[in-house]
Amino acid sequence: RLTETVLPDGSSLFLNAGSRITYPKDFGRSHRQLALRGEAYFEVKKNARLPFVVTAGGARVEVTGTRFNVRAYRHAERISVTVTEGTVRLSEARTPSNQTPVQAGETG
Repeated sequence: RLTETVLPDGSSLFLNAGSRITYPKDFGRSHRQLALRGEAYFEVKKNARLPFVVTAGGARVEVTGTRFNVRAYRHAERISVTVTEGTVRLSEARTPSNQTPVQAGETG
């Protein structure tokens, strides 16, 4: 069962059952960073000034506006990001400067 959530910046996401997101109260004003546990599909509003950043387990996904799915269950061996529109920059949370682009139709 999916639960739709509209974030303060106008982006929307669809959380899979048993999944959860957390973000600070100032989300959308000075930053667009959130944490995900589980799985969610994101439809991110474009904003080149404030990149949208999802931290999930040991992965970090950064975008300015696109559509993608993140699967990061706590006991899963791997975290996967599937892009349906646009491009995301995927990295390990501890080394965010070492980014790999993942484009529409690809999974990283």
